[in-house]
Amino acid sequence: MGSAEAAGPVWVEAAGPVWVEAAGPLWVEAAGPLWVEAAGPLWVEAAGPVWVEAAGQLWVEAAGPLWVSGLGAGVSARG
Repeated sequence: MGSAEAAGPVWVEAAGPVWVEAAGPLWVEAAGPLWVEAAGPLWVEAAGPVWVEAAGQLWVEAAGPLWVSGLGAGVSARG
């Protein structure tokens, strides 16, 4: 299982491709805004569910392909 939690805003930036893989479920949660930006492709893959949640804005940007794969991928934003 992979998980990440933050009490405030979260920024993820990469100059090249970004890969996120988990053998089980993947949870990413932020109490504030969540930004993910990649200058190349962005891949998120999990053997279980993929869940991304932000209490503020949710922003995902990739200069190349954006790929999210999981058994029931879910994205949620409040605010």
